[in-house]
Amino acid sequence: MARLQSYQDAMQFISELHEACQAMRGIPGVTIAQIDGLCLGGGLELAAACDFRYATRRSTFSMPETKYGIPSVIEARLLANIIGWQKTKEMVYFAQSYSTEEVAQWGLVDRSCGTPEQLEETVSGAVATITSYGPRTIREQKRLVAIWEESDLITGVRAGIDSYARMFDDGGSEPKHYMKAFTDQKK
Repeated sequence: MARLQSYQDAMQFISELHEACQAMRGIPGVTIAQIDGLCLGGGLELAAACDFRYATRRSTFSMPETKYGIPSVIEARLLANIIGWQKTKEMVYFAQSYSTEEVAQWGLVDRSCGTPEQLEETVSGAVATITSYGPRTIREQKRLVAIWEESDLITGVRAGIDSYARMFDDGGSEPKHYMKAFTDQKK
């Protein structure tokens, strides 16, 4: 960033960072940011673009841009959905650093781990759980959550109704498979 010299240079740089964040948001599977150390500025925006953020307790979080003469932009907007407007304003106006424990209380970090090894185990456990569910169901749920994040209540509910019905457009093969495993347990 220190080498940017023009509007065009800055536009290209920030647009490419936005594209990286959007690519993360666009992954049809569930994404987990695994954070061990500094998570600042664009790195925090990339983490915010993930569905979950798991971090070690030694990690540090900050949106320091205003301290360096630029505003926090692009996916910093996601922070308001995750931690609320007041904490987002605090992060982008004051450009302070926060511990994992602080941002976990706000909801920015979903799991806090003592060591990198515990972090790896926690992420692996989450991945194992999610991948044990139907892949089509997870993709559809992720698509629906994105709609919920960006729309009003009525639009979100209608999209949910459509998502439910879409799971049966092939005769309901995935719901039948997973429901059979459940109903067979009851016998």
